Amino acid sequence: MSGSRARRRVSLILLCILGCLSGCPRKDPKSPTTKPADQKSQDAAVSGSSSPASGQTSVDAADSPSAPACLPKSGAITGWTKTEPVRVVMAGELAGAVTPSEAIRLSYFRVLSAATAAYKTTDSEGAERPARVLYVETETPQDAYGIMCCQSDSAETLKVGGETRVERADGFHLHSWQGKSYIRVSTTAVDTETTEQVIRLMFYITGQLKREDRPLLLDAVPADANLLKARWLVRHLGSLPLKAFDFPHAPDAGKMSNLLGLDETTLACVAHYDVPNGRGTPNVIWVVQYATAKSAYDAHARLSKALDSTKDASLLATNILPPHGSYLVGTWTAEEESIQYMLPRVAKLLPF
Repeated sequence: MSGSRARRRVSLILLCILGCLSGCPRKDPKSPTTKPADQKSQDAAVSGSSSPASGQTSVDAADSPSAPACLPKSGAITGWTKTEPVRVVMAGELAGAVTPSEAIRLSYFRVLSAATAAYKTTDSEGAERPARVLYVETETPQDAYGIMCCQSDSAETLKVGGETRVERADGFHLHSWQGKSYIRVSTTAVDTETTEQVIRLMFYITGQLKREDRPLLLDAVPADANLLKARWLVRHLGSLPLKAFDFPHAPDAGKMSNLLGLDETTLACVAHYDVPNGRGTPNVIWVVQYATAKSAYDAHARLSKALDSTKDASLLATNILPPHGSYLVGTWTAEEESIQYMLPRVAKLLPF
């Protein structure tokens, strides 16, 4: 084949290809490459699928990797939406989750971590109601129960979790103990609709947690309905709220804790009792459980020596019983105890 004939054949082939391309429909560069939003919604309705709002998704996605599973995602509870992601702090960083005074009180307990989150609900009139959640995980049920005691001694309770106490000052606040966890859910709203929603939120959280038995040391303190006004469970007296020391000649929390040898291995129950026909001052009694009987005897000897050689008014108002195995019992209001005789009752309830 000559060179000129070959060139003509190539030219014919190219012309055929260009003709085929010119006959194909062309895509308008101005036409959209994705479906309109309303078409997407129709397709989703047909397929039965839906996706969460982008705001909710971003809040959940920002949760701490170690966020407790019991704290709900947005939409997990009808009517509740998460507004702030879950933030987790370790035991040594509690000031990042609670107030400075709370951080001090909590530091004496055996805390593993704490977490915070925020949610909102909308009432029937369309008003948004915010709520904040504090979750504290501890090593033992005793620590979690003790935190609840120190956060609230309210007599109003609900059958939610292991125990839930209700505070109504400056809003509506639930303090719950469940297993090794303490949970607080708070809102500034006080209307019935919102408080019922807050209770539902607490029901959900506590329902995800394992139950544990109530601390046995509480049973060593008589729960007289008409006399017992408050009872706290602590490892160190520094965890007690200020109202626990609201009586004449109250001891210094740090000094008394040192004399009693209180630390993370001990557990103490402090109780206030009304004294009929008394001065209006409570009878404040306490029981300490030590790791060993020797520790209880050493504490008794240390405190007895201090009582014998002091002019301190708080120590002069302190009385103690001989050790009962690994338990030590005493009062900081000797005059009221001389009227009421609560210590012998406590001693009879102690195991040996």
